[in-house]
Amino acid sequence: MDFILFDKRETFLCLVLKNMIKSRKPLLSAFCQTLHRTNLFVDPYNSEKMRKARKDCFNKLGSYRIRDIENGLIEFDFLEKSRVIPILAARDFTKTAESEVSG
Repeated sequence: MDFILFDKRETFLCLVLKNMIKSRKPLLSAFCQTLHRTNLFVDPYNSEKMRKARKDCFNKLGSYRIRDIENGLIEFDFLEKSRVIPILAARDFTKTAESEVSG
């Protein structure tokens, strides 16, 4: 997975980036990879661990990179059960990509 994005409410986006997907086989392979990587995030998901990771990452005393942030951090919480959406993104897809995946 390349990025995990969070809307500060209830939804995670598990984003896999590809450069070009030129035919059916690479498309299906990338689609399966996206679903697999998303499941690797979903299966061990634990809201308490997410809270701890957020606290550790944004601890001003433990990081010189955020020590000088003046405006403070936006407060939010992680839900026990969140929506997780897999997303496959590419600079260029095969022309038949939509029909290959949906039907």
